[in-house]
Amino acid sequence: MDLSNLYVILSFFGVIILGGALAAAAAFGVSTFDNERILSEKPVEESKYDAPKQHFLIRVGRQLLKLPVIVAILAFTIGLVIAGFYSAGVIPNFRVFPEVATAEAAKVDRLWYNMFGVSMVVLLLVELLVIFVPIYFRRRKGDEGMGATFSHHTGMELGWTIVPTITVFAIGFASFSLLNEIETAPADSIEINLTAQQFSWTFEYPEFGEAITSDLYIPVDQAVTLNIQSRDVLHAFWVPEFRIKQDAVPGEINTIYFTPDKVGDWRIVCAELCGTGHGQMGLEWRVYVLSAEDYDAWLVENTGQTLDEWENPAPAEEEPVEGEAAEAAAEG
Repeated sequence: MDLSNLYVILSFFGVIILGGALAAAAAFGVSTFDNERILSEKPVEESKYDAPKQHFLIRVGRQLLKLPVIVAILAFTIGLVIAGFYSAGVIPNFRVFPEVATAEAAKVDRLWYNMFGVSMVVLLLVELLVIFVPIYFRRRKGDEGMGATFSHHTGMELGWTIVPTITVFAIGFASFSLLNEIETAPADSIEINLTAQQFSWTFEYPEFGEAITSDLYIPVDQAVTLNIQSRDVLHAFWVPEFRIKQDAVPGEINTIYFTPDKVGDWRIVCAELCGTGHGQMGLEWRVYVLSAEDYDAWLVENTGQTLDEWENPAPAEEEPVEGEAAEAAAEG
């Protein structure tokens, strides 16, 4: 199941509740601060200002909070949730986020889903409180007194301080741990040098006889180290399906690491505005993730050797020794 679709659908659910919260605040909150009536010593029937009847926001809010409207909103929300589960589990071609094409991308998405889930819990809790408080503590008919006040509540203050602090530290620790993991170069990674320029990319393969290409060719299930620099202005190498992005800075080498785990080809996008041809840097060049057999064929075509031959070079043959040197070697 692709949870990315489900999470986005649920975010619409949060937006709908937010609308209800604003409606409730408009309906009951404005009338609560009817200062003219509260400060007036005139009886209620003599007051010239009747906020519930005159204020536009209150009239709109009261209409939105009628039972048929609430039922319709709940039905629509339930429909969105069902559609989210359906699209996530049944429709293979419906995607909100790009597909996952590297081992690191799956870990990044998993962290993002957890952060999104925590954010949704906070969002819904706040919105439900915004709805509940104005309704429950609204001024009832015939109540013209001032509302009760209190300076603080130790338990509540500790709760809304400690719980968010622990949550933020937990998210920060998880983010730092993942960042440290995906920024550590694997020992067996293939090293490739990338040079960005207006308005193209140049890839050099120092491990394979300095082969040079304008598209990136890498084998599946093989860690890759990419050393990135710029020849002119600021660029940024970005493959959305890999969940990686790194700046290409003139005079500086930045490094990223990734392990593609799916055969295919994807666009290479420049994520920094680098001039009039910036757009074409995300249209014309691609990264090709090849199977082991196809990568060997590509290497043979471009370098004359397979990946195994590059990784395990044959031992150099000893040159024959002639003349006096040969006699000395024989005597020794």
